[in-house]
Order: sequence, then C-alpha cells, then structure tokens
Amino acid sequence: DWGMVLVNLSDQAPQLSQVTIKDNKDYGLLVYNGNFSVAKDSQVQISGSNYGLMTQNANCTIRSWNAPIGSPYPIYVYRGTLDMDSTDILSGTYGVISYDAESSRVTNCGFANISYIAVYDVLSKSSLVENCRFKELSNALYIYAATTGQISKCDFNSLTGSAIIAANQTQLSVQSCVIDQCKNYGIYCPMTNATADAISLTDLQISNCTYGMYFTGVPIDDSNLQNVQLTKNYYALLLQYAPLTLTEKSSIQLVGNTYALMNYWGEINLNSVKLAENQIGLYGYFSPVTVTGSYLSSTNYGCILYGGVVKMDNVSFEGGNYGIYYDPYTQEGCSFTASQLDIRSASSVGIYSIGRDVPSQTTLSGVTIDGSAYGIYCTGGTLVTDQVTVNKPTVFGMYAYNATSQHDRLQILDGTSWGVYGNLGEMNLSNIQVRGGHGVLVNTKSSRLASSLISGTTYGFYTQSADGQYEVVNCTLADIGYLGIYANRGQISVANSIIQSRAYALYAENGRGSITSDHNIVQGTTRTYTNVAVGPKDIDKQPVFVNAASRDYRLNSGSPAINAGLDLSHLVSTDLDGNARGSFGGYEIGAYEYMNPSGSVRIVQWHETAQ
Repeated sequence: DWGMVLVNLSDQAPQLSQVTIKDNKDYGLLVYNGNFSVAKDSQVQISGSNYGLMTQNANCTIRSWNAPIGSPYPIYVYRGTLDMDSTDILSGTYGVISYDAESSRVTNCGFANISYIAVYDVLSKSSLVENCRFKELSNALYIYAATTGQISKCDFNSLTGSAIIAANQTQLSVQSCVIDQCKNYGIYCPMTNATADAISLTDLQISNCTYGMYFTGVPIDDSNLQNVQLTKNYYALLLQYAPLTLTEKSSIQLVGNTYALMNYWGEINLNSVKLAENQIGLYGYFSPVTVTGSYLSSTNYGCILYGGVVKMDNVSFEGGNYGIYYDPYTQEGCSFTASQLDIRSASSVGIYSIGRDVPSQTTLSGVTIDGSAYGIYCTGGTLVTDQVTVNKPTVFGMYAYNATSQHDRLQILDGTSWGVYGNLGEMNLSNIQVRGGHGVLVNTKSSRLASSLISGTTYGFYTQSADGQYEVVNCTLADIGYLGIYANRGQISVANSIIQSRAYALYAENGRGSITSDHNIVQGTTRTYTNVAVGPKDIDKQPVFVNAASRDYRLNSGSPAINAGLDLSHLVSTDLDGNARGSFGGYEIGAYEYMNPSGSVRIVQWHETAQ
C-alpha cells in the first residue's frame, strides 16, 4: 500500500537518488519531519499512487522535478513548508495541496489537465503563487484562510471552473495576472467585514469569464484596485455587502461585458468613470448609488437600479434599449434624483421610473434625452421634472401612469406621437413646450396646463377621464392640425390662452365633455367652437405673433392679446420666458408677456369697448 516512508530524526535532509516508486495503493513517498528536497537530477520517479509525494511537518523543497504521474494527489504538504519551483504537474484530481503550512511557495510552474484544483492551499500563514501557468484544467487556485496570499505574474487560460478563489483571507494581493476563458470565476473572494487594505488588485487583465471579479464583504476602491481591464465577461465586477467606490484614479476599463458593475446591498460611488459598450453598465440591488461625471455606453441598459437612494449628476448615457431603469421594488424611503444628464440613442426608454409597490420620488433637472421611443416612462410614485428636454421621441416624450407628476420647463420636440401622456393619477404642466407629434393627452383625475406652448401638433390639449377636472391657463396652442382643445371626456376650464387650429379650435364631445372659455383668442379654420359656448371676453382675431413661420410665438406689437387677459397671477406668476406676469401693469393672453417697454398700439374694432 505504501511505497516508501522517510522519518527524519535530524535537520539533515535525506538524500534520494535513482529511485522509482510506482503503483502503490495509498502513498508513493511519505516524509515526516525535518527537511526534504527533490529535484530533476535526483532521478526520483513516482507514478500510479493515490498520493504521490506527501510530507508532514517537514520543510519540502522541490526544484525542476518530474512530478508524480497517474496520481490523484501528486503533491500534498501537511504543515511544515513548501517551496516548489519550475515543476510542471500535468495530471491529477489536485495538483498541489498545502494544508496549515508555515509558508507555501509555488513559482515558475505549469499546470494542465487537473480535474479539480491545481493549487489548493488551506490555512497557510503565507501563500505565494508566482509566474505560473494554468491551462485547460478545472480550477486553478483555491486559497482558504491564509494569513497572507500573494498571486502574481500568472497566466490562466481555458478553465472549465475558476482561476482564483480566495476565501476568508486576512490579506490578499493579486498582481500582473492574465485570466482568459474561465467558465466560472476569474477571481472570487468572499470575506466578512473586511477593510479595503485587506486586498490589493493591480495590473490585471480578465476576459471571457462568467464572473470576472466577485467579492463579498470587502470594499473595493481606488486604494486596492488599480489598472484592471475587464473585457467580455458576463459579470465583470460584482460585489455584495460592501461599498464600491471608483474614480478615474483606479484606471479601470470595463468594455464589452454583459454586466459591467454590480453591487448587492452595498453602496456604489462612481466619479469620472467610463463604462464602454457593455450590455448593462451599472446594476444596483438595494444599494445607495451616487454617480457623477461619468459616461456609460451600453447595448441594452445604461443602468438598472432596484431600491436605494440614487443620485446622479453630470452623467452621459449612450446607446442600448434603456438609459436608466429605476425601481424601488419593495424598499421604503427610496428616491431617484438626477441632474445634468445627457441620454442619447436609448432606443426604447430614456428614463424608466417605477413606483408600483412602495411610494417613491423621482426628481429630474437639466436632463436631455435624444432618440428614444419614450423619453421618460413613469409608473406610480411621484415624478418631478425641471428643465427636461426630449428630442425626437417616436412614441411618447413623457408618459406617466398612475403617478403624481409635476413638470416645469419641459420640452418635447419633434416627436411623432404624443408629446405628453398622463394616464390616471394627477399631472400639472407649467412652462412646457411641445412641438410636433400629437400634443398633450391626459386621462388623469386633474391636470393644469399653464404658461405653455404647444405648436405644430395634431392635437393641442386632449382630455380623456370622465370625472377629470382640467385647466388651461395662459397657454399658446398654435398651428394645431386638427383639435386645439378637445374634451373627449371631463371638464376643461380655459382662460387667457391662444388657441389657433387649422380645423377645430375648441371641441367638446357632446354629452361627455365640456369646455368653459374666458378671455381667450380662439380661431379654428373649420369651426372655432363645437359644443362650446363662446366666452364673454373671447377674441376672434389673429394673435399677431413675432414670426409664426419661424415658430416664434411671442406677441408682436399690435397683438390683440396684449393687456387683454385676466389677472391670474395667483395661478401663473411668470411667462414661458420667465418674465413676471403683469410686467407693465396689464396681463397678456397666451404663453408670453409682451415685454417691449415702448408699449403697443393696435386697431380697436367698433364693437370693442375702450377701457
């Protein structure tokens, strides 16, 4: 069963030369205590044993040796030390096992055709693997609970398992390694409540792995991650239960991955980070997220964020189906706040915000969205926007379903369908501009459209809810192709507004909708009023714009809208340009105040009464 047993009773190493050990059931060569060394020139050959070479409480040195062949466990060191250099192991269930050693050093070695783990190191006080090659095997390195673990200048290629698994380390350093084509993990490191100085990752190239780098319980930031390239992995960098903080100083490159950055239950902070051409740039699950000064290009989602308090500022998104997907899921107290965002060519939705299960608030300011089917898609919760521009949406510029939404200085430009669509909930719109497409459709309990410009659309303002209460105040609806204001259902109050349609100006569906009009300029080429009573102070005249052909719908000198409106400053205090209402004592009709201090002169008709 055993080939040879050596028991050292002194520090002097035994000398073996020209020894062949083969076909033993258990141990080929078993060494106890002291020092032991073996090298190529000693001509010691072991084959066919379950354990090829095993040492216990010995200091084992191996140099350029022809390692045991045909052994499931070619080299097994139990306690003592291991110093192995320039030795290749090309078969076995395990390659090298080191258990509870004072130190374990494996350098300049090659490993292939290992069916389970090439280097398995457990409880060593010091573990070093350097300048080794691992190819066409299952798992390369498994280091468990070593006091210090160092892996450097190693090459891992074509593994059916993982390259590096380092669990419960006190200190781990991985430097100057190349990892390619691992079915499972490139680097997997689970720790418990570790600090950032417990790990160091520098000069790494990791590609074509299911998990590029996966850490639990250990913070990752610029101090422990430098010059790392993660390419074409499924999950490039994944954390759990620990913060992820990256800036441009980390020099991390994430290109062509399915998921670039992920964190579960840990904080995410990104500053000046570039994530290029990944399917999903950033994924957070119940993670507080702060992203500033960064760029994310994707082929599917710029980011997917479930739960947490999310803040973004000065961030660019490009490509993919969705720019931002935010869902608080079941976590209370969530919010999404974003400013100065540039979202381009997200083919489906620029920003998708969900508040279906728990109350949440989405606040957007200074956001530009270009080339999306839906610019903003919000379901549930509260949505507040300020200075948001959506260019060329192909479906809806802004869609809110069963949400409480407030929009100021929103621009929906050159769309092909509804610019704004509010479905259920409540919606208020002030100082907005919708140009092209169908206009504004609301199927809400209540909505107010104030100091706004809608032009070149099929519809101006279209209401749909049977019990809805709606207001249109100090708006300009110009160059409307079909229905200027249409009460399909619900009640609309229109005041101080200009409605100019190439077909029907004010249209209430008989028996379903109603419109009251007061102090408006109303013009419809086909019909001005349909099932609507003429307002007592309505005016049927050309509004006299500065240059309607160039889409400048400010009031020109001589406009009948000047000083012809009601004082509604309790509802609208400024015009679409931000000028105070009643700037020169009177109140204008339409979205704009007349701001020429020299005044205006217009021709008064016989039927008008001078005031």
